[in-house]
Amino acid sequence: MREQLDHLSEMALQQNVNLQILPFDVETPGGAMSFDFTMLRIPSDGIAADLEFVFVECLDDARYLDDKHAVSTYNKLWGQLQAAALSPKKSLNVIRSVRQQYSE
Repeated sequence: MREQLDHLSEMALQQNVNLQILPFDVETPGGAMSFDFTMLRIPSDGIAADLEFVFVECLDDARYLDDKHAVSTYNKLWGQLQAAALSPKKSLNVIRSVRQQYSE
């Protein structure tokens, strides 16, 4: 566990990484979410718009959603989750604090 926490601490310091912890006791939009989702954006090389879609995984199903309204809804949900999570600095402090517990 120490090695995993050390790795997370190192990654959190990278310029292209935004690591945030969402505490268990935080009220989240959508209540107790029982699904995973991944938001994807594929940049366009030409005059067409970027391709944006969401991959949603449930217990017994997985779907790709590319409807603008659905993508917008998941973008909003992602923003709300980020707002509810600890800041990157506070998240790193939590990781380091937990790491200290494994040193004892």
